[in-house]
Amino acid sequence: MNWLGWALLSAIFARIAVMPAKLGTKGIEPDLAVAIRTVVVPAMSWLIVGWQGMPKWEQSSGRATGVLLLSGLATGASWLCYFRALHLSEASSVAPIDEPSVVFAIALAAVFPGDRRRPEVISPRHLGATALPVIFETPTLSYPDLRQVSIN
Repeated sequence: MNWLGWALLSAIFARIAVMPAKLGTKGIEPDLAVAIRTVVVPAMSWLIVGWQGMPKWEQSSGRATGVLLLSGLATGASWLCYFRALHLSEASSVAPIDEPSVVFAIALAAVFPGDRRRPEVISPRHLGATALPVIFETPTLSYPDLRQVSIN
């Protein structure tokens, strides 16, 4: 499978995870809910790594490991904030707010060294095409009475 297939699967699984996360925050502190969820992620990850054959640690650089640790910290902070928001509001209001992270990721790709920049990905046209559905999706999902409004 190519990168696009994996990216689409990632988006699908991320959206599937929203409702169980919302249901999991009922009657439990959101920080504890994140801790419970977080136990599953490394278990599943190490299971997959073991199944595919454990790579040699010597093959990974210290820089790569450091950057992955920073990514893990950002992921943890994101999950804590997301679960707190789900605890305090409805998933239909919280999930669309998460969508602008796509635009942030594209902008950060232009800043971080080592990310291959393709002109079609960071062009204003592509950024606009990415941002418009996010902008129009947020009010549509957050306010049920606007779902019938057509943008034609």
